[in-house]
Amino acid sequence: SWHELSYDVMVSSIRKTHTILKSVSGWGEPGDIVALIGSEGAGKTTLLNCLAGRKVQTHRMTGQILVNGFPKVQEVFASYMGYVEKIGAYTQYMTVKETVSYAAKMRLGKASTPENLSKFVEEILELLHLKHIENTLVISLADDISLDQENRLAISTELASNP
Repeated sequence: SWHELSYDVMVSSIRKTHTILKSVSGWGEPGDIVALIGSEGAGKTTLLNCLAGRKVQTHRMTGQILVNGFPKVQEVFASYMGYVEKIGAYTQYMTVKETVSYAAKMRLGKASTPENLSKFVEEILELLHLKHIENTLVISLADDISLDQENRLAISTELASNP
């Protein structure tokens, strides 16, 4: 949950601060999907960045963020959360499976054996219903698969970090 969250940015050209978020509160229950709906420039991405602790300067953020009822500790939080920043930022000449495998190898490194890594990638592909397109080149995704599948590929690369 988040309570009375505010975030200001400095606009250097006019030497004044601009409030992006002002006293925003909300919550999400485990297993729920929370939708952030608003017009362009309403602060949806800024709110997500504040909650995730990404791209924000904490001295410009006020309010309280709780995780499971306790104050969020960024170092701990980052180890068990995932953040899909940009859909479609992949190596175009890799297959779907190679993309997930590469992400897993980069994020898990030597912490996993090749056999366990392979099983883990298979589980992710199954979980996100990407198994049937695992050999499809990412460059052809725009023509061959739906936006939903492309979004699931983005999520799978973050799951590959085993958050």
